[in-house]
Amino acid sequence: MINLSQPWHLDCRIEAELPEDRLVGTRFLANTLFVSVAGILLLVFLWLAYSDFSLRGYIRDWEIRMDSRQAEVNEIQQMQSEYFQESAKIDEAYALMQTPLSISEFMTALGRTRPEKVVIDIVKSGEPGTIIMLGSVLESSGPASRLLGQYVKTLLGDAQIGPYFREILVTDMKEGMPGENALKFEVTFRPR
Repeated sequence: MINLSQPWHLDCRIEAELPEDRLVGTRFLANTLFVSVAGILLLVFLWLAYSDFSLRGYIRDWEIRMDSRQAEVNEIQQMQSEYFQESAKIDEAYALMQTPLSISEFMTALGRTRPEKVVIDIVKSGEPGTIIMLGSVLESSGPASRLLGQYVKTLLGDAQIGPYFREILVTDMKEGMPGENALKFEVTFRPR
């Protein structure tokens, strides 16, 4: 009988260099992990690139739309500035209407504040909204100009006249007729 327990050929295997014989090896798992991470990073990169590209497209489209409407926007801004100017005028007129200064009150205040040596000849309207007062001061030119300057300051500080006018100015002064000891003047009231 033949003894079969012994191999019939020589065993020349080097077992340390043989590949693993497990179903899923360590190298396979490592490669699968790295390929998965690389694939995920590639997908993330592609998604970010797509988002960036589409966002640039949206921005370009909106810039084109905005440029095409720029003339209309400029026109609207121009109209708004005109409306604001007109609104300011209406507000100013409304404020003036709320506290109007009547002619009789104005004339009474002028008479009340008038120094004794000042004579008022004429009160008339000038440019739109301005009032012009013509008169004379019965003094020589030096004291008359000081008295007139003080009178203008009094008018500006008066509670009935001052709040209605932004300026009260002496716009003209000249000597009276020869032999007359008087100074002719013109005072202009400019409303607020």
